[in-house]
Amino acid sequence: MNAARVMTLTVLVGALLLFGMEPMVGRMLVPYFGSAVSTWLTALMFFQIVLFGGYLYAHLVAPRIGRWHLLLLFLPLLNLPLGVRGEVAPVAPMAQILLSLTLSVGLPFFVLSTTAVVLQLWWSRSDLGKDREPYPLYAASNSGSLLALLGYPFLVEPLAGLRAQSLVWAAGYVLYAGLVAASWHLARPEPGHAEEVVASGPPPSVGELSLWALLAALPSGFLLAVTSVIANEVGSFPMVWVLPLAIYLGTFVLLFRDDPVGMGLRRFWPELGALGLLGYSLASGTSYLLLAFQLTLFFLYCMVVHGELYTRRPEPAYLTRYYLALSFGGGLGGTVVNLVPPAAF
Repeated sequence: MNAARVMTLTVLVGALLLFGMEPMVGRMLVPYFGSAVSTWLTALMFFQIVLFGGYLYAHLVAPRIGRWHLLLLFLPLLNLPLGVRGEVAPVAPMAQILLSLTLSVGLPFFVLSTTAVVLQLWWSRSDLGKDREPYPLYAASNSGSLLALLGYPFLVEPLAGLRAQSLVWAAGYVLYAGLVAASWHLARPEPGHAEEVVASGPPPSVGELSLWALLAALPSGFLLAVTSVIANEVGSFPMVWVLPLAIYLGTFVLLFRDDPVGMGLRRFWPELGALGLLGYSLASGTSYLLLAFQLTLFFLYCMVVHGELYTRRPEPAYLTRYYLALSFGGGLGGTVVNLVPPAAF
């Protein structure tokens, strides 16, 4: 059995379950807390916080416990099949929604959020790491996220009720747990071999960590801004948030691989900046041609910034710090766009 293929499949399935959980749980919240925008925003904030917690675990704990990480896979079984629990409260405060999500789906989401980084860590410590970098697994993770993004609103939701979705998701989690165990078995270090990757250079400086976070924050904030502009122009419906997010995820798939696509676009960032100003000056009008222009510009922008992120990736010994900075920056970018404009204007 090919270890690289098993690990790639594991990361893809984990991302599919992780990203598929978000809209499913969002629908489960409605009977208890209503469908107000505040409910959805609170849920998104919860997922972002737990995702950062998973990356923090992958940085601080996973490198020290090795195969004992497999025990963590059993904890989500306590929450299966998925289902939100709470008292009916259409105007529930944020704390009540967060508590309900924590008790109902916190463990599964946390475990799944560790997948991409932990498996890259295992890859870098195995024989695979001698010949290939582990970063293409991040492209596989975003491929799974993209499949869930496109599949849930157009395939899963119309064909299955929440109960059926929850049962299928539970079966998918059991498959995922088996794949993680197989990945460890195939990639585990041989007896007597070092279990840690020896770094050839100094650890990333505060400046490098800050730059990674900034480069992650910019497209994340732009994603919400573009989505908001399109929603205001044409109204709110699924494709409004699906298209920008699909573009955002797709650029990671194109760039975080052994043979990145479109890296040459990084040379044209001044021209793209000028195009951005042109798009802003045209934003007062409403036309589908203008919206297509804005989405195209967003794609090019993400290609440039995510390409820069990939170019600046560290050696595998420091990959957990890299992804922790990306997670922090992504959350920060979204938070700034959500909170600062309403407060300022």
